Amino acid sequence: MRYWIILLMCIVSACGAGNDGEDIIDFEADIQAYSTEAANLRSGMVIESTTIVQTVAASEAQANNYLQYNSLLRSTTVALFPPTSEVRIVANDIEGPLPPEVYDLSSGEMRFVQIGPAGEIDENGCFRAKQQFFRPSSGVVYMTAVALNLRAGTSVRADWQYGSELVHSNSWVAPQSEQYRCIAIALRTSDTEFALGNWSVTLSINGNPTEPRSFTILSG
Repeated sequence: MRYWIILLMCIVSACGAGNDGEDIIDFEADIQAYSTEAANLRSGMVIESTTIVQTVAASEAQANNYLQYNSLLRSTTVALFPPTSEVRIVANDIEGPLPPEVYDLSSGEMRFVQIGPAGEIDENGCFRAKQQFFRPSSGVVYMTAVALNLRAGTSVRADWQYGSELVHSNSWVAPQSEQYRCIAIALRTSDTEFALGNWSVTLSINGNPTEPRSFTILSG
């Protein structure tokens, strides 16, 4: 842009050599105004470009969050389907446990799946929906799981922690062998205070701990 301005000034100077100089001054003022306007336009384009880049980045971040969330939901349960050995991801157990038909139980191997906290269970001890957030007024938090090929005498213990402190432990022993059994171990306000903040609960099978599951007690 600067080179065009210089060239234009040279042409104006040559053409107006015979005038009294006022025309040259007017032309120079116009050129300066055009230069300022061009600079403002360029600055506006940079701002708009930056805004667009930020918007795209925010959209990409949101999309990544959705992908991570969906992956988390889909990966909660892995089932083995006959007649092949292909491992398939089954729909997440948000609304009640998956039925026994989705599992291959022929090996007789005891397994515990769909482990996690819930706020409500049915008459069979099966969770109605997994839950991450609770309130003191809830009165109870359940640590739930589904046992496959459960053996009689199996001990299932829940260790409840507030922060890094173990505040309560309770357990259940299988009275009989079953191919498919819902399990729910409750933590109630009568067992310990529902302090606000982050909690975790670990389910142990015959003394062998599984991965801790976290939940949060909110105010209100």
